[in-house]
Amino acid sequence: MTATTRTAPRTALRHRLAERGIDRQLLLLVPALLAVLILFIYPFAYGMGLSFQPAEGGVLGAYRNFFGDAYQRDTIGTTLQLALPAAFLNVAASVPIAYRMRGRFRGKRLLTTLLVVPITLGTVLTAEGLLNFLGPTGWFNRTLLEAGLVDGPLRLTNNYWGVFFSLVITGFPFAFLLILSYLSGIDPTLERAAATLGAGWWPRFHRITLPLLAPDWPPRSA
Repeated sequence: MTATTRTAPRTALRHRLAERGIDRQLLLLVPALLAVLILFIYPFAYGMGLSFQPAEGGVLGAYRNFFGDAYQRDTIGTTLQLALPAAFLNVAASVPIAYRMRGRFRGKRLLTTLLVVPITLGTVLTAEGLLNFLGPTGWFNRTLLEAGLVDGPLRLTNNYWGVFFSLVITGFPFAFLLILSYLSGIDPTLERAAATLGAGWWPRFHRITLPLLAPDWPPRSA
């Protein structure tokens, strides 16, 4: 059997896999998939399994105890009151900024770096920064007091607003990078073609960019 004969089945198999979108480059995803499996999926599945094995109360005993406690049950509403507005604000702020930063211009890398710096701060530094800036003796309150705009310091930390601001600061870089990647994948010639037909920036954004940026839901049938 010649070498050509031995490699023919392998070549045919590679072609069949390539037709289905599977090639050697797809193997580069294996380390990332393993990391996600080990660090996220397995701990989540393990925790879910433990939740159905309480010390007492049966399979659903832990869930009955949780929803039966008014304090713990109310944490769901508190979480939504914090997470939903913060996520909406991050997306609303990220879309116009990422829209303006799609093209190439001087200082783009520096500006992008400044916008994603909060990723590197961590929870402790973010909390410390909020206390120094928004705390009762922070810069913001001192400025308002010295300007005579308020009679006493505003309470912006150790309450709802302190947690809200921390979520916005730490969540904005992720929303910005995600939206910037989506916008960078939209063909700019579509907007240029609309501009040649007399469309202003708002019609171009509203009728071309925004529909392409929004998820296709419900999905179209083939």
